[in-house]
Amino acid sequence: MPKESYLRRICRAEFDCDPKTFLRAASQRLDASRMLLESGLFLDAVYLGGYVVECGLKALILQRTPIRKRREVCRELTTGSRSHNFDVLAGCLKAKGCPLAPGIQGRLDDLNDEWRTNLRYSGALIPEGEAEEFFESMAAVHEWVLRSF
Repeated sequence: MPKESYLRRICRAEFDCDPKTFLRAASQRLDASRMLLESGLFLDAVYLGGYVVECGLKALILQRTPIRKRREVCRELTTGSRSHNFDVLAGCLKAKGCPLAPGIQGRLDDLNDEWRTNLRYSGALIPEGEAEEFFESMAAVHEWVLRSF
């Protein structure tokens, strides 16, 4: 019997609802998005960059959730199209007593207007400047998440 690959084990493993896991995922996606941006793959940089924001907000929500309730909240945060909406995630965070820093709500509004998971189906070319602006806002949100964690 062939040895099971590490990637297959990751894909089949139960979802890890530890806030640090989500924070690590956000940081990894940030690094990958930066590399894509520097390589001229602007749409791909934006697409992956959206997950930086999503994972970061989810990390903060889970961090502010009692451990005994994390699995339930994690399921809610990772199921359905609402789980990708930055406004919904920011609302959950505010409900947990974590107000957004000045300027972060505006950045989230802009990012939420420009990012959807269906970008994965697009073959469009986007201007470098727009990708850089998206990246700058996304990175600012990530920095705020790190400071708030």
